[in-house]
Amino acid sequence: MPSLNSLIFLFSAEFLFYVSGYVVQMITGRLLGPTDFGRFSLVITLTLLIANLIGSGIPITMSKFLSETATKNSRRLPSVRYQSAKAQILVISAITLVFFVSADFIASVLKDPSLAPLFRAATFIIPFYALDSFYFYLFSGMQRIKTQSALKFVRSFLRVSLIPLLTYFFHLRGVFWGYNLVPAGVFLTALAIDHWRPAIPRLDKIENKNQFPLKKIFSLAFPVTFFLVLFEILMSFDLYFLKYFFHNDALAGDYNAALTIARIPSFIFYALTLLLLPSISESSSVANTERTRKIIIFTSRFMLIISAPFIVFTSAYPRTILSLIFGEKFISAASFLPSLAFASSLLAIFYVLAFAYKGAGKIKIPLIAVSVAILFNAILEITILSRTEAKMVTNIKLAVAIGLIFWLWFSLTKVFQSQINLAEIGKIAIASGMIFLLAHWSGDSILTMFLFFPPLLLFYFGLLFSFGVITPEDKKFFLRKKKNNG
Repeated sequence: MPSLNSLIFLFSAEFLFYVSGYVVQMITGRLLGPTDFGRFSLVITLTLLIANLIGSGIPITMSKFLSETATKNSRRLPSVRYQSAKAQILVISAITLVFFVSADFIASVLKDPSLAPLFRAATFIIPFYALDSFYFYLFSGMQRIKTQSALKFVRSFLRVSLIPLLTYFFHLRGVFWGYNLVPAGVFLTALAIDHWRPAIPRLDKIENKNQFPLKKIFSLAFPVTFFLVLFEILMSFDLYFLKYFFHNDALAGDYNAALTIARIPSFIFYALTLLLLPSISESSSVANTERTRKIIIFTSRFMLIISAPFIVFTSAYPRTILSLIFGEKFISAASFLPSLAFASSLLAIFYVLAFAYKGAGKIKIPLIAVSVAILFNAILEITILSRTEAKMVTNIKLAVAIGLIFWLWFSLTKVFQSQINLAEIGKIAIASGMIFLLAHWSGDSILTMFLFFPPLLLFYFGLLFSFGVITPEDKKFFLRKKKNNG
């Protein structure tokens, strides 16, 4: 694991990155209002799904190979980079073209032709993000943690400075211009950093830049990309079911506002995937099964401990949270938030631990699990939503998330011998249940939220210390260092 300083720097960057995202969402929602925010959500969710996930599949695979190659044969590093760049350019060029020409078709499927120009305006987010993502995972694979963090800081600054400004002056068009310019700016920054301080040797200094097989990158990248796409479908495509069945842009805006808040754990825990993938790849490559097991157990416990108070917080104060972040116009989204927060937290844990399978070369296991989850989710929503109220969609998502977590518990035990301690889960549940009762009793208002929840959070962690869930051994594991983490 990287050093404590690098971890703090990375998590600080991730925290600022996602705070900036919520600031942008908050301002955008207030400027656009529920109806136009719903239209924006329908377009940006699908575009970012493709940009983030298809654009990240090959770079994530490159990160894994760089970590393994650095340990076994560092002379092949430039070839891994060159072949990964070639694969990324081929895939993203094709995807960008297909997305652009399909704008009218996508809008017609959603029964709203007015969305087509917005989909075309959002198209170039895909190649810009793919370039940004390539360099980000290049530095991840070489464990340049501080460089990764610096790029996150740059993205955060560009987000809060460009997107709200362009939205204010140009409304919906301005939002999409901003989302295009942000990854373009991060890419140019990464390009400059790599020029002045190269992540790996220059290509002109190696004899055979095609030495690393391109087929090997594609063979692993496609399962990873497929998993990432399916997971994002599971997380976000309820939005499109709501649009299809209820034909209400304002309802879509409410749901996306609640989902944006509910996904806070997944955005925070994303930093763990940047650490987990190289660590598991390295420990697996040298057959260090005990180290792999400890990393998985530590990561699982950490996520459970952090997720529980978040679920309590969003369940006890949904109206206050939505009012503070998106404004009074979005209060009606409060009925979505508690179940969404619970479901999204469980799915975030599943997502992060899927990278352990990825690092061990077993991505097909969570790929099958998420495919089955999507099938059940779709069947339930098609069957139920046509004859019930919209908020039922969150209960369906929660049921599917609980099923995935049970599968994950059994699978981790079988594949990694990393059994999650049920007694610890019980203690976390007791502690979070106690603070939920106290928070619920205090009432859903701004005054009670700021007055009661901070001491309740301290009380929660105090209980975990007294129950022995958090121990000095956690600190020792956290402080373990590794070279080359700058």
